[in-house]
Amino acid sequence: MRPGRQGGLAATAAVVVGEDTTALVTIAREQQERGQRDLYLVGASLRHRLAPGLSLGVLGTVGIGQDSPQFRVPVAMEYQFSLGGR
Repeated sequence: MRPGRQGGLAATAAVVVGEDTTALVTIAREQQERGQRDLYLVGASLRHRLAPGLSLGVLGTVGIGQDSPQFRVPVAMEYQFSLGGR
């Protein structure tokens, strides 16, 4: 979080579209530094399990409002592991 920013709020809805694939829709609001307008984003993403413990996700977001970014496309790979246990 940048200095001076207060925080953010997001809401996400997800639906399973296949055995290994999930689609998500997100609406987010991030407070900016004093004197700047808040950032509003709407995003849609797909997350697909490639193998047990390994997932790939692609997200596209569009900013709403004059001070919001026009478009973002982050890509993420996630690997889950455990240290001992069951």
